Amino acid sequence: MRNTIASLSFATLILGSASCSKKSSPVSDPQSGTVSYNVNMSQIKFGLLGASAFTMTVEGCASGYSSQVTETSPSIVVYKFDENCLAKLTGLTIDTVSYVPSANDPFDTYIAGDKATFEDANGSGSKIYVQVLNQLDSKIPSTTPSHGVDYAFSTIEAGPDQDCTGDCIQNDYSVSVNGVEAPAFDISKFAYVDMTANGAGVFSFKFQCSEALVGTDSSATCKGVPLSALKYKLVADTFNGTLAIQDAAEIMSSSTQSIDIGEVIAAGSDAEMPFGGFESKLMFGPDKLHENPNMIMVLETQGTSYKYWNVDVTPIFQQ
Repeated sequence: MRNTIASLSFATLILGSASCSKKSSPVSDPQSGTVSYNVNMSQIKFGLLGASAFTMTVEGCASGYSSQVTETSPSIVVYKFDENCLAKLTGLTIDTVSYVPSANDPFDTYIAGDKATFEDANGSGSKIYVQVLNQLDSKIPSTTPSHGVDYAFSTIEAGPDQDCTGDCIQNDYSVSVNGVEAPAFDISKFAYVDMTANGAGVFSFKFQCSEALVGTDSSATCKGVPLSALKYKLVADTFNGTLAIQDAAEIMSSSTQSIDIGEVIAAGSDAEMPFGGFESKLMFGPDKLHENPNMIMVLETQGTSYKYWNVDVTPIFQQ
């Protein structure tokens, strides 16, 4: 079986946000000649869990000014009319794990849109992906800033395999689905139902919410995420079983499926998935199933967060 991970990406990504501390409005102090920018940290994944701590440095200012910023005082005070100041994220803590910038994938510019990888400072191999959403103005205004300094982060999680063998596909096939125990959805059932004239397998999937679904139509929510925000797609596995966030974003950039009202399964209405969820449309794998037995099912929410499963058909070999 292949190990799999669940990705949320920048695409990986915002279902909601969690701030490290209470936010205040940006301010301008006409007497001191300074302005203040809020600092906000948002998470980008299915289940929200905010950063419990972070550190930033302010540097590069034409005035020569620099400072340190932490979650205990999440605002940045800079001189009016100063130029080229950058608020650089240097570390953050999520669920007791401290992350620092990776030497292999650092920020390039720290301006809005720039992305970087952070890794566990203790060497566990855990990684998160961070994006700059808003940066200090290139020339600090003399009035109240229109935005704060905003970074967003996403996570990739590993989870256990799930197996489906024997008659879950047909008598002559066995199928394994290597999944992940990430929040929100899991595949509760799938079936191999047909084959096209080009030899592509036709499959159906049922996705169950990890807690009771709220509502009964396409606006129903799973852990606060509306099903109307979900898209999914089945593709040939050309990634050796492991997706990076960028891979998931590229896969989901076109020809995705969304959820219609009739596909929603209310909580308690299906004994096979008591928490409720949804049933997919018929999904088509690559042509020549026997030669292309490995696939990946990708689930996306709000254009930014992803979870995926390896879907593998065991080819028939005559005994």
